[in-house]
Amino acid sequence: MKRYLRVALLPMLLMGTFYAGMVYAADPRLDQALDSLARAQALLEAATNPYAQPEFGSHRLKAILLIELAQDEVVLAQQYADNSAPPVAPSK
Repeated sequence: MKRYLRVALLPMLLMGTFYAGMVYAADPRLDQALDSLARAQALLEAATNPYAQPEFGSHRLKAILLIELAQDEVVLAQQYADNSAPPVAPSK
């Protein structure tokens, strides 16, 4: 009986974990967007314009702040996607 339980329940447990992850996982493109935003922010922070005061007419600083806001919004989108209910299939 114990062997039957191990053989029968383990695959069901693994399948349940797999499907639960699929239903509630946010779109992986959101992760890609976060990566792109982080790269853009790093490039902006590394950019130099030593002869202008303020640097880049303060536009670089504004761009960095807007990227940080965008990152926050993407994280909120991921959290929303992870916590929202799966769509209901239309009844026939």
